[in-house]
Amino acid sequence: MTEVLYRALREEEPMQELWDYVENEELGVMNEEYPDIPSQPIRFLLMVAHHLGIEPLDNHSHREPYFNLQEGRFTSTADDATLPLHLSELLHQYLSGQQPNASLNDRTAIINSILAYYQFHLSGFHNFTSHEILHTVLK
Repeated sequence: MTEVLYRALREEEPMQELWDYVENEELGVMNEEYPDIPSQPIRFLLMVAHHLGIEPLDNHSHREPYFNLQEGRFTSTADDATLPLHLSELLHQYLSGQQPNASLNDRTAIINSILAYYQFHLSGFHNFTSHEILHTVLK
């Protein structure tokens, strides 16, 4: 989480709502009050995107089932910038506040996808490594 904030934040003015969210999130996780620990990193990434003004648009429908990382919304066709159908559906579930029953591999793929989304929408957001290190260590 620290690396995400370090690489994503470029504002010179305080972002009190983001600070409050991070503070409450950290305290909740440390106190084990968070109801869905495995999904916490995904929810964190999506909430930070919201506070930075780059929140993905959840316009998911049967006609627009593919999430396009570059456009930041669901589209009707798949291309190099879209997530596969099952990951698009999973992202939609997270965006709509559901608690999907996702495998470790799917959660990892969603995290990697959201980080790729950040790279499209935040200048200077690159060389992000801590999630890969944690994934290797926790295997």
